[in-house]
Amino acid sequence: MTALTQRTSERTGAAAARYETWRRSMPRGELLLCCLLLTVLPFATAFGDVIADTKYELAVNPGGFLGGAVTLWNSQQFGVLLNQYVGYLVPMGPFFLLLKYAHVAGWIIQRLWISVVLITAFAGTVRLTERFGIGTQRTRLAAGLAFALSPIGLGMLGQTSGEFLPMALMPWIILPLTDMRPWAPDAGAPDAGAPDARTTGGARLRARAVARSAIAIGLCSGMNAASTLAVMLPAAIYILTRPGSRTRVRMLAWWLPASLLATASWSIPLVLLSKYGVSIVLYTESAQVTSTTTSLLNILRGTESWIGYQGANGQGRPLAYLLDVDLIPVLLTGLLTALGLAGLAHRRLRERRFLLWSLLCGTVIMALAYVSSLGNPLEGPLISLINGPAAPFRNLWKFDPMVRLPIAAGVAHALAVRGNVKRRVLLRLSAAVALAVLVIPAFTTGLASEGSFSKIPGYWVSAADWLNTHAGNQAVLAEPGAAFAQYTWGSPEDDVLTSLTNVDVAERDLNVVGSPGNERLLNTIDQDLGAGDGSAGLTETLARMGVKYLLLRNDLSSSQTQGTYNARYHQAIAESPGLALVAQFGPKIGGKTPDNAVTDFSPAYPAVQIYQVADAEAAAVTQPAADTVRVYGGPESLITLSNDDLISDQPVLVNDDGAGEPVAGSVVTDSLRKVTDNFGELRTNFSPTLTATQPTTSFLSTPDYNESSWIPYEAVAQYTGIKDVTASMSASDIKAFAGQ
Repeated sequence: MTALTQRTSERTGAAAARYETWRRSMPRGELLLCCLLLTVLPFATAFGDVIADTKYELAVNPGGFLGGAVTLWNSQQFGVLLNQYVGYLVPMGPFFLLLKYAHVAGWIIQRLWISVVLITAFAGTVRLTERFGIGTQRTRLAAGLAFALSPIGLGMLGQTSGEFLPMALMPWIILPLTDMRPWAPDAGAPDAGAPDARTTGGARLRARAVARSAIAIGLCSGMNAASTLAVMLPAAIYILTRPGSRTRVRMLAWWLPASLLATASWSIPLVLLSKYGVSIVLYTESAQVTSTTTSLLNILRGTESWIGYQGANGQGRPLAYLLDVDLIPVLLTGLLTALGLAGLAHRRLRERRFLLWSLLCGTVIMALAYVSSLGNPLEGPLISLINGPAAPFRNLWKFDPMVRLPIAAGVAHALAVRGNVKRRVLLRLSAAVALAVLVIPAFTTGLASEGSFSKIPGYWVSAADWLNTHAGNQAVLAEPGAAFAQYTWGSPEDDVLTSLTNVDVAERDLNVVGSPGNERLLNTIDQDLGAGDGSAGLTETLARMGVKYLLLRNDLSSSQTQGTYNARYHQAIAESPGLALVAQFGPKIGGKTPDNAVTDFSPAYPAVQIYQVADAEAAAVTQPAADTVRVYGGPESLITLSNDDLISDQPVLVNDDGAGEPVAGSVVTDSLRKVTDNFGELRTNFSPTLTATQPTTSFLSTPDYNESSWIPYEAVAQYTGIKDVTASMSASDIKAFAGQ
């Protein structure tokens, strides 16, 4: 037998021995029952319907979605660098693609994916606690369920399972590293067949361990880079809590390069995005918002995510809202947390040092910016840090796995501690009830938000086919603008056309951010159309942008058209010469009593209507530089300038673009005003023009889309001759709700 064959045989034998030991140590019936529960659970949500989990397009057209994810550049939104789309290439994308090729229905693939993620989290926790020597066979099952079915996890599954995936894989990142540890008195005994660093070839052992850990990191993907980095931190803490400085150095020296290599597929595109693209982080949420719910109790319970508290009566995420605020779930999940903390406090708990450090670090990180009634002396600097250099991590609840795993391990230990039989029975019964409280609402309420749908309506498919035939390389602008794609027939959350067509589609929404100039222009066009203010200048600007077709989606949910009505868009189109109706699809949607001016503001229109823009320019054109006009202000001023005949078909440079180039003339406007934008609103999202000294950031707002080189041309408000102005309320205030 050759040396290579002998080493291969030894590795195979050791792996087989470890598996056999684990298989015999687990109560097979109970293990299979838990896996069956986690498999069935997702199917209780909107049976037969597609849900808006992560990217609904994967359930409808995974091949088309992945085809666009292999490159950083995308022609949508008049050209944009995609944010973290490359993360879908492994493992979520191939999972959906392979099952789609096997002719499995999209909604079934979604549920199977969630089941796999749940079982991964459960089995990883069971296996890791078994390797640590924590608990008994059955109490480890309880730990696995406590980790997989934690409130933070259930609040994401069915909504953003891609964010839960790194949490599910965290035990599998740490598990291989246990093969590298020299066994110490407080580390517990190794499994039968598990390699020992004192007797096994060190280099081969480290290589295998870090390779397996790196594979788990790679499977976390880059769908949400912050979540992946958050679950890598406990692995680093595990290494740093090993006895012996030499051991720690060697483990880090192998693990860190392997981790960097495993994340290169998505970290490199993120670096390119940060250099050449526009960060969406500034326009999503602020640290003042994300830290409002990160109290100590919420952190320990797993209910620290602010998203779960959004929406009246939990309409945003019903299950998360129920677990976050209802009395019985609060009490029983608190009981489960208390069991976990009691187990962590027990001195005979193995790997106690690692678990306590992970719990402490995770708690401190998530509570950094929280301000209680007692105040926080570091609030200002911390908020500035999290809103500034640390902005990608402003959703600090993503570090929840650092707390959740130690508490789950503590549950396994607390339920296994020997003592009074009655007390032990009472503890196990309490844990069972607490876990049931997590499972039962998930079955009854469902994991997803409202808005599931059986399929995309046929009229949207017909509209997409029509655009595929007629649009060519020219753009299609979808109106009305909407924060998210929520329709009368369902809520895919992302634009429905992207899964049906390859044409270049643009729209005003909160999911994709192009260049600042592009966003300002789209925002103004949507505001004009939504106000019913059509004009020849609007048509000319659309044509200048290369928009060949204006698509009206009259079937948008009324929740997404706050501040406007479909009738206003039709009024604006009627007042804009050069916009002609060329196709319409679907049934009429809208008012049923058009003669009632009190309750009905908009007549019924076909679900989808397509208008052609006269003289729309091609995707790329050449123009004589001698006719160039330089416009000082925002690009949205082109509409007004066209209406006032100050520009015609002349090429335009904005502010310092093309500095030094000769121009035929220049125009100064005050369109580039200093305002602040509300994160989650459209059309009603901007403040009045601010003075030079007024701040542009607040609890719910951020500076308007801008380029750093445009700041010198920004217009500000200046009040003279006014001593004071007071008002009980102001609809123009950035904090005013839409419609008020």
